[in-house]
Amino acid sequence: MQPAAGRERPGVTRARVVHVVDGDTIDVEPLAGAPLPATRVRLIGVNTPEIHGDVEPYGPEAARFTQRRLTGRTVWLEKDVSETDRYGRALRYVWLVEPPAEPTPTQVRKGMFNAILVLEGYAQVATYPPDVRYADLFVQFQREAREAERGLWGAGAAGGAARAPSGGSRSPGGGAGAIGRAGAAGSTAPGGRTGCDPAYPDVCIPSPPPDLDCGDIPYRNFRVLPPDPHRFDGRDRDGIGCES
Repeated sequence: MQPAAGRERPGVTRARVVHVVDGDTIDVEPLAGAPLPATRVRLIGVNTPEIHGDVEPYGPEAARFTQRRLTGRTVWLEKDVSETDRYGRALRYVWLVEPPAEPTPTQVRKGMFNAILVLEGYAQVATYPPDVRYADLFVQFQREAREAERGLWGAGAAGGAARAPSGGSRSPGGGAGAIGRAGAAGSTAPGGRTGCDPAYPDVCIPSPPPDLDCGDIPYRNFRVLPPDPHRFDGRDRDGIGCES
């Protein structure tokens, strides 16, 4: 589907995918619409397991899925708030169809590739304020994938859901913090603390709503302070959240 001349919306770029770097990063050739700050695009709101350096469980499968679905395809890249991440990559939602101005949950589910990665179990949610337009939907989609044991949530997947993708140096955020970096104790959110609940001082997790559980975030063994609004500390109340 090609938009007619003059129909391009602000913040939306039509582009052709020329290369897939990994499950959540692509290279594109802009065709029309809003100018892109870079031709390498990091998908907003999601994180697939690593395939460069230490290969993580389900990383190759996620990369192959993205390659099959996107290589050579025309897509629409929708901006949220940020233009780029700390590595200079354009931050965008990748649509397989021209995105509506106010998409319904069904349109997001069927037409946005970021959402499809989560729904099919190839990615976990990685929310970085201020780019949170679809964050609540992504959390719902992840719960659906986990309950259905799809992809990396499946009992048969290498490492299963017990091991979350680390994302390594691929942090999509531009210094605003995140849900989306798996980690051992002491992992820290990049940059400032905008949008982060003070009950979790060493990582960046937004305050409810939505109410999150450990399955919705890839952080592990992080410090928890009262009042612990997401109840990550569990029953032992030892000040450590989501203990692995």
